[in-house]
Amino acid sequence: MYGKKIWIPSGILLIGVIIFLCIQIFMGFQIEKQMNYLFGKMANYVDINYETASYSLLSSKMTFKNLEIRYLKNNSTLYVKNLVIYDIDTTSDFPSHMDMHLAGLRLNNSKPGSIAAQIQELGYSHPIKLYIDLSYTYNKKEKDLVIERLSLGADDIGALSYSLHLGNVDMGNDSHNALKEYNHFLVYSSVLSYRDDSAFNKYVEYQAIAKGISEEKVRDDIFNLIDTSKEGSIFFNMSDEVRSEALAQVRKFINNPATISLSITPKKPISVEDWLRIKKSSQEEVRFDINVY
Repeated sequence: MYGKKIWIPSGILLIGVIIFLCIQIFMGFQIEKQMNYLFGKMANYVDINYETASYSLLSSKMTFKNLEIRYLKNNSTLYVKNLVIYDIDTTSDFPSHMDMHLAGLRLNNSKPGSIAAQIQELGYSHPIKLYIDLSYTYNKKEKDLVIERLSLGADDIGALSYSLHLGNVDMGNDSHNALKEYNHFLVYSSVLSYRDDSAFNKYVEYQAIAKGISEEKVRDDIFNLIDTSKEGSIFFNMSDEVRSEALAQVRKFINNPATISLSITPKKPISVEDWLRIKKSSQEEVRFDINVY
């Protein structure tokens, strides 16, 4: 009698564990299969290999460790510590959604004049490791692509982020060629932002020492580089009121770096070709907003 009472919950627990493991194995297999498929579609451009792949049902994420991405054109190699997939559509050739994080991208610090070398000149002694975040949704029926977040950053230095809403995006059966033919895409809105963790102040300090001037003078010089009278400037076609507020936000960032964003919103969707010339548009056609927070 007591044996049965113990056996029933123990049996249920065992069945639950088996189901849990089966789901974890199945989900891991599906995601790894989809990623290998996507890696394969890039085989003409890059060769991607990884050491291990594992899926955690508890955290709902797939982790690929120690990736080597070799660019076939110049035979250069990028090393990535972790590729984490938080969410991905495993049923479509071009996933309808994806949320991923690349961590531990190593920059070559040995080449003089390289980005890594320039960053280290600012006073960063530790190795520079970058990360990339990407999150998007794609509606095949509506041909609508929303990039919620595309970020490139380095811990304790800063991050550049971009979000973009595109229409008339038909991936078809060849997403690579579809993305190359981007001129027919329609732009609904875009936001470019930079979050500064320490880089800007280090740059100001570096320039002050190099030029033998005060940091305040360096900040003034940076602000004075903005030429609002130049036709190519985003400030050129702004109204006086909008320009004044935008410049105030830029000055605010220069004096106390935090996060600065530039949002560009056309009054109606425009082609990518027109969007690339958007700095020549008037405030009546396109709304520009600069904010610091």
